[in-house]
Amino acid sequence: MAQKIHKSALLISSLLLLFLTLPQPSTSESYATRISLLQFMESLSETFPPHSNWGWNDTSDPCRDWAGVLCDSDGRVVVVGLPKLDLAGTLDFKPLCRIQSLRRLDLTNNGISGPIPSEVANCTSLTHLMLGGNWLQGLLPGSISSLTNLEWVDVSDNRLVGPIPSGFGTMSNVTAFFAQNNQISGKIPGEMSFTSLREFNVSRNQLAGTIPRGFYNFPASGFEGNRGLCGEPLPIACPPSPAAAPAIRDGW
Repeated sequence: MAQKIHKSALLISSLLLLFLTLPQPSTSESYATRISLLQFMESLSETFPPHSNWGWNDTSDPCRDWAGVLCDSDGRVVVVGLPKLDLAGTLDFKPLCRIQSLRRLDLTNNGISGPIPSEVANCTSLTHLMLGGNWLQGLLPGSISSLTNLEWVDVSDNRLVGPIPSGFGTMSNVTAFFAQNNQISGKIPGEMSFTSLREFNVSRNQLAGTIPRGFYNFPASGFEGNRGLCGEPLPIACPPSPAAAPAIRDGW
């Protein structure tokens, strides 16, 4: 009897040893990715780590356990969606953009302040940049125009100032651009002729000048509230250009 128990124990030990030497399935995202996300969250949250029920820590798997994180079939982080969570820090794209698989960032309707860092251009796979409804300040960075995969830009309802960068006209994949309710000034760049653009709203800013022809078919509501804007689709005619002064001939 004792011999049988001994043999059984040896068998169990052998099976356990075999199991431990087999390759173990790894979590679906790397440790480096977890650290990058945690560093990004640390800049966003006044209290870090955030709520324990979010699952954000360096031992769990973002693809399975983290609130607001979605992964693709290969286990790579493609979405970080954290809207309406009372986040009140600042943006730090340096760690976030190390995640080259990230395609969608949604931080709408929080309390995030400070500028939009130019390092956002390093998130080269981004298709959706959604930062509306915060307290963001400063200029709209021209570096965004280098994001050739970008389809959706929402920076509405912030405190952004300065002009719309002319380079935005090169973003041929953008289908929606929302920048209403800011303090953006200057002219709408004539180069802005997004070939795929379907939605455009820069209402209630401080824009001036003639609306470029490429926007004539868009709703007037997307341009209202800019005292200096004129031309279609607004019902405000632009003043005629000053007539050129006649040339003075020699001897007159």
